[in-house]
Amino acid sequence: SLAAVFASSVLLTGANGLTTATTDPVGFVSYRVNANSDQKVGVPMTQAAVFSGAATTVSGTSVTTSGVPVLSGKNMLLVTSGAAAGSWEEVASSTSTTISLLSAISGFSSSDSFEIRQFWTLSSLFPNGGAIPVSPDPENPLGLVLLNDLTAVGINPASGASYLYHDGSVLDAGWYENGSFEVANDVVVSPESFITIRNLTSSAVNVVFVGSVPTTPSTIDVVRRAGGQQDNLILNQFPSAVTLADSGLSTSGAVASSPDPENPVDLLLVYTLSNSGLNPASSASYLYHDGSVLDAGWYENGSFENANNVQIPDGGAIVIRKGSGPNQVTKFVPVIPYTL
Repeated sequence: SLAAVFASSVLLTGANGLTTATTDPVGFVSYRVNANSDQKVGVPMTQAAVFSGAATTVSGTSVTTSGVPVLSGKNMLLVTSGAAAGSWEEVASSTSTTISLLSAISGFSSSDSFEIRQFWTLSSLFPNGGAIPVSPDPENPLGLVLLNDLTAVGINPASGASYLYHDGSVLDAGWYENGSFEVANDVVVSPESFITIRNLTSSAVNVVFVGSVPTTPSTIDVVRRAGGQQDNLILNQFPSAVTLADSGLSTSGAVASSPDPENPVDLLLVYTLSNSGLNPASSASYLYHDGSVLDAGWYENGSFENANNVQIPDGGAIVIRKGSGPNQVTKFVPVIPYTL
């Protein structure tokens, strides 16, 4: 994949001289999807912020501030400073002075800064289908986008719904759910999980994500359950590779340490960005060892080769396989792998 990013600065001339106003860095990331293949990949770009400000008051799900624009579509509020930095929640409704959230954000307090951004949807992420192969016959799709079922329990879960882009020769042009043919233009792509792009043609395609470079990480919920192992289907949310040692996965507790490397508590499964074929397996799995047998650090599961410098690709799809244990949700705040 290729990431190309640039800072967007505008030099403004006014009565008092020159002022530089800097916006989010913007750019694109391109991924190759081989013929008759699935490519699992995250979306490492965000929508541009539609509002940035500071909370005047925070009370439960209600946040007051000033100057909030009229919002369209579905939006998220992302806290960018304070104890809750990185935490986010969906916006339920808003006025120019009050934002109501679907759930309260723990630790979010008055004077903390925040941003409001639209969620990616199929139509905003892939306008006019993007580079996903267009399907003239909706009953015989040539390209699909598969979204994960984030409520699935256990390991190796089946994908959730899948979607195709139709060219308008039978139905109105746009995104549809595969099988039901329900209109799906506004289906939200979760910021916590990767997607699977399925190319069912005989030629490779290059899929491009265009947007803002993340300047604040957003939390990802990592679930452990008492009833057995649990797969958490997540992503590297940045347009830059990160090593396992620098990922924050172990220090945050998202991946628990394993005292016995032959019996790992948790595993991290990593997918390649050059897959060929459908329904690919992960390229390798890794554990974090606490140092009681070998040196503390990351190791490849099975071979016990040191893996501290193994990279998760930019936008890479990863799975945290949590071992059975007390029901728990860890708020994983990824570490930004570049200097802003």
